[in-house]
Amino acid sequence: KSKTLCVDFSTGVAKLETAVNEAETLLTSEKATNKALDAMLTKLQTALDKYVAGLMVTKNEHTSKLKNPNFTTMQTSGWLGSTPGLEHNVGEFFNTTFDMYQNLTGLEPGKYLIYMQGFYRNGSHDTAYPKHQNSTEQLLARLYAGSTSTPIRSVYDQTFSQGSWNNYLDNRAQAETAFNTSAKTLANYHIATVTSTGKLRIGIKKTSAVALDWTCFNNFRIFFVPQEDNTDIENVLSTKHKTQRNEVYDLMGRKCTESSALPKGIYIKNGKKIIIK
Repeated sequence: KSKTLCVDFSTGVAKLETAVNEAETLLTSEKATNKALDAMLTKLQTALDKYVAGLMVTKNEHTSKLKNPNFTTMQTSGWLGSTPGLEHNVGEFFNTTFDMYQNLTGLEPGKYLIYMQGFYRNGSHDTAYPKHQNSTEQLLARLYAGSTSTPIRSVYDQTFSQGSWNNYLDNRAQAETAFNTSAKTLANYHIATVTSTGKLRIGIKKTSAVALDWTCFNNFRIFFVPQEDNTDIENVLSTKHKTQRNEVYDLMGRKCTESSALPKGIYIKNGKKIIIK
């Protein structure tokens, strides 16, 4: 079991479950503030990183199924669909829509953790950073596997000493340095289910156009999730994204459209209940 190969794995599971329960409680609290939600996002990310570290061990890894997962040859061989720009072993899509993917075969049926390092900027810095600050940022680039996907993290999730725009990353050389500091740096996770066919398409995509937006990425990996360790991880990832400040949910926890399009009822936005009359 992976818990025997990762220091303090069981503690990581317990902390993750605690963080998820606290986040779900906060989402329904009338007293929740943006500051509290931001703090909870940080706590969820830390707990998730700890839990995932217990899965990302040699015996679970199937990254050999991927071709050219980290662009070490500075080529895009193995990747289909849209062709990224490459520099400093980092892929990039700038000011465009895209769909870059690989079709995997011969996988054992079950759940898989898809990992990559990367970030998305929702426009130029001058337009994207204010949106991040006022909770209108849209994370349009997505890490996907099969028919499900997860938003790629914002470039503004972490600051770096080498970041040349207010300590945020501003080119691929800076991104490479950041990615190399730790596997947790701007880590993105997605869980996918492989059926008896043993096939899975994984990739990144963005279907909406935004002027001067930017996606950087590298270091794709894939891990089998043993049955004893697949503790409702999809719900964990879902709870994390529900805690994002600019999303609206009904009382059943289902994501809704923007407030102006909602039917009459009670909803949760920014951790607070709102009433649509």
